[in-house]
Amino acid sequence: ERFWLPKIQLGLGLWSGTYHEIEHRWLRWFDKNGWIPTSQESLEAETQRADVAEQRAQVALEEGKKNKAIETARAMLADGLDAAVVMKYTGLSPDDLTTL
Repeated sequence: ERFWLPKIQLGLGLWSGTYHEIEHRWLRWFDKNGWIPTSQESLEAETQRADVAEQRAQVALEEGKKNKAIETARAMLADGLDAAVVMKYTGLSPDDLTTL
């Protein structure tokens, strides 16, 4: 159900799936890597990549904030401040302080 065109390194084949909310068998281009994505599939993949990148950036930001709070807490404790005061101003938990 596939026809390869060697001169252009592309093929045409019958693909079963949903396109524009219609489930059917469709004539579709493919290359050596498989089916060539439709514009909608490309958009969905790009949106998913952007969402993952945003989540990673958010995690990195939160880790950076926590690392900064830990750094600040170390300095505050080294200056002799009480652990309760350190937790109040850094937002760290008692468990976070025990790891310092």
